[in-house]
Amino acid sequence: MLVVGSGASAAHSLPTMGQLADYLIEKIEADGVPADAEDVWARFKEVVFEQGLEQAIDEALLWRHEKLYNTLRLLTWECVRGPEEIVRSLATADKAHIPLCKLITYLFRSHHRKISIVTTNYDRIPEYAVDCVDACAWTGFHGSYFGRWLGFSPPLEFWRSNKRVQQNTVEILKVHGSLDWFMNSAKQPVRLIGIDKVPVDHSALIVPPSLRKSEEVLMAPLRDILAHTDYTLSNANGFFASVMALTMNIFR
Repeated sequence: MLVVGSGASAAHSLPTMGQLADYLIEKIEADGVPADAEDVWARFKEVVFEQGLEQAIDEALLWRHEKLYNTLRLLTWECVRGPEEIVRSLATADKAHIPLCKLITYLFRSHHRKISIVTTNYDRIPEYAVDCVDACAWTGFHGSYFGRWLGFSPPLEFWRSNKRVQQNTVEILKVHGSLDWFMNSAKQPVRLIGIDKVPVDHSALIVPPSLRKSEEVLMAPLRDILAHTDYTLSNANGFFASVMALTMNIFR
């Protein structure tokens, strides 16, 4: 099992918590803070640069204000998506731009044909890396452009039937959601590829940093991902954790 943290994203210049906080303040104040949330917003700004983004959201009880919280979710999606698209463009020209590719290749030198990646990151850098090494990625969604949720039970395997050989497969467990996951108006999780803005009647299926995340990860499909992550952690033969940017720099 490979544990990918925020360092793997920071190494690609994706926004840090501090940069996300700056983006949220700029955008929310430009659009206007809701009148019934002015006290909440004032308290948030008062503590955000001392305590950090997540602690400030909790301290100000910002997550209790539904409209403001949903705006925070949307803006978080927008803030991460832009820089992440740059990573994809660079990787299209040169696969070596994503050091995670080398790490996955190294792990597949063993007899194992399947590895698992667990991450709280929203970006799709793990998916890009898997494609770069010609392995098969499985996130729980079936379909190329309009994905529907199938989950992880039973486990999915990819085989090359004419050679009767199992293909290298990377199971990507995104416990806080992903940039290409959305919840539609029927409250069904969907995966949409090539989306540059959140579609009408959909919400981004990502969990913003706050106390409320402990509630949101217990709702489908994140509940299923969390349960499978627990199972995978309990049965893994080994672990490799990327600590900040250090691990990524080693494999450059």
